[in-house]
Formats: sequence, C-alpha cells, structure tokens
Amino acid sequence: MKTGNRPTAFRLILALFGFVALMASPALAQLSVNTWGQGGLRIGDSTTTCDSSAEGGVRYNNTTNYLQYCNGGGGWQNFGTGVLRYGLTDGGTIAVDWGNGPVQSVTMAGNRTFTFTGGEDGGRYTLIIKQDGTGSRTATWPASVRWGGGTAPTLTTTASKTDYIGFIYNGVDSKYDGIAISKNF
Repeated sequence: MKTGNRPTAFRLILALFGFVALMASPALAQLSVNTWGQGGLRIGDSTTTCDSSAEGGVRYNNTTNYLQYCNGGGGWQNFGTGVLRYGLTDGGTIAVDWGNGPVQSVTMAGNRTFTFTGGEDGGRYTLIIKQDGTGSRTATWPASVRWGGGTAPTLTTTASKTDYIGFIYNGVDSKYDGIAISKNF
C-alpha cells in the first residue's frame, strides 16, 4: 500500500490464544492474524479513507461485509463477493451502484428512473430488469448512459418477462455505453 507518510515505529503484539497484530505508529495501517476458530486475517477496516495515498490498499468493510480495494481516489471497490447477482431495491428511482457488483437485478413494479454510480473505466456491467405481474413498465435512463444511434432500446413489456442489458463504462467520457440487450426471457 502506498502511504504518503512513513510510520515512526512498528509494534508487534503477541497475545494469548495465538493472536498476532502488527501496527504502525502513527496508525497508518493494521494487519491482524488470529488462529482462534477457523483463523483469519484482518486488513485495515471500514473507516479507512480511499485517496491517492491509499491507492492499492485493501480493507474489509464491516458495514457491507465486502473485501474492497482502493482505486486511488475514486472510492473503494468490492472484490468478487461470491454473490453473482446483486438485488436492487425497487422504487420510483432505482440507484445502481456498480461497486456492489457487475451484475444487478430488479423487478419493476412501475415506471422507473435509474441512476448509475461506481463504474470503473472499461468495466463491463449487466442490468437484469424483470417486469412485474402487470407488465408494461418503462425505464428512464440517466444522462450518463448513451446508446448506439442515440436511441434507448424498448424494454419487453410482457408481464413477468426479463431483459438483460449490457454496459461498458467509458471513463474517458464518463459514460455508460449500452452495448447489448437480450429481451423477452
């Protein structure tokens, strides 16, 4: 991990029950190893700030329960979580944070407006949209999404049917390019 400051001292702590900790003073980083239960490794914590001095750093976010890495100022990004699909909360506005995973899904129970955040340059993302039992739901896309030819695709409107929409984040233009749609599943 890059750090802008160097610690003045390191402290190695050996405790009963096999707990080992290495800490810097001043506290710039924390690495803890334990052998109780199944064992474990703790790297940083959920309060660590992600900026250029922490670029390449790793932490465990005990609020979201994700292992994350710092991309140098754009924020903490989740490593693979073992969850293949992140379930979104349906509502008038559906907030898609791609930092929660590259595949996200929602069942729309009304016409919805989407917002996108957390994309990484070159990142590939899939949004799975299912119509509820009524169907005929429409999506309004954020200004950060652009479509080939300038026109958003029409979603399947049949009740209980699913569409898969693919995006690539273009960090140079700060746009999510809609690159594919597979409909009516």
